[in-house]
Amino acid sequence: MVVSIIAILMGISIPRLKGMRDEANVTKAKREVKALQAAVESYRMNHANTLPTTITTDLTGASPKMISAVLPDPFNSTDPTYQYSRNGSYYAISSVGPDGVDATEDIRSTGYVYFSGDDMVVTNGTPDPCSGKAIGEACDGVTAVYAGSGYMTIPADANIGSVSWYDGVDYCNSLGSGWRLPTKDELNDILWVNSNTGSLVGFEWDCYWSSTDYDADNAWYQDFPDGDQWGSPEDGGDKTTSAGIRCVRSY
Repeated sequence: MVVSIIAILMGISIPRLKGMRDEANVTKAKREVKALQAAVESYRMNHANTLPTTITTDLTGASPKMISAVLPDPFNSTDPTYQYSRNGSYYAISSVGPDGVDATEDIRSTGYVYFSGDDMVVTNGTPDPCSGKAIGEACDGVTAVYAGSGYMTIPADANIGSVSWYDGVDYCNSLGSGWRLPTKDELNDILWVNSNTGSLVGFEWDCYWSSTDYDADNAWYQDFPDGDQWGSPEDGGDKTTSAGIRCVRSY
């Protein structure tokens, strides 16, 4: 009986202890990514506005020294340091969080950084408005749907019909700053999301224009029923012919 009671108590206490340990490590990770951000900013001030290449040896070996020792991410068992990416003048520092999964993408040249899960992120850029959203979930107010790549959105009213490539370009531009036809690779992503999740709806046409030129007078388009991409004049890539459009915007 005593053994059974001890086993029950251990079964209750072990998960509770793990939860308490995770809470303490969350607090630690949040504090340390902020400390690393301060160290990166200090490094930049002391090195002609240049970002460090790493947040390990560059910060511990700097003159003056920015941190006294490399800070390990308490949740990362495969790569024990915090994650760091830079692009131009922008950077992002992150912890993988209690799930142990690195779900933070490298920061983009625009300063946007996408992350999901329980990652803890600091940046001098801007968190992507689609961060943490599932495929097909609204992320830009009520007018857009997350397309699954971390930076691409699709307006609900962009499926205007079968039009020439030129009219498609004009229509996407009319939606506002940043709206455009998708590249041929992005169009392929959209097809994949639509085919495999069914979360992107409203595709009424067999073929959709991309923004990618085949040549001056022809552009690549995608056949949605079979997934093939075509662009030559012999295959119907003439920009004056009609196809469907679906506008996108990059962050």
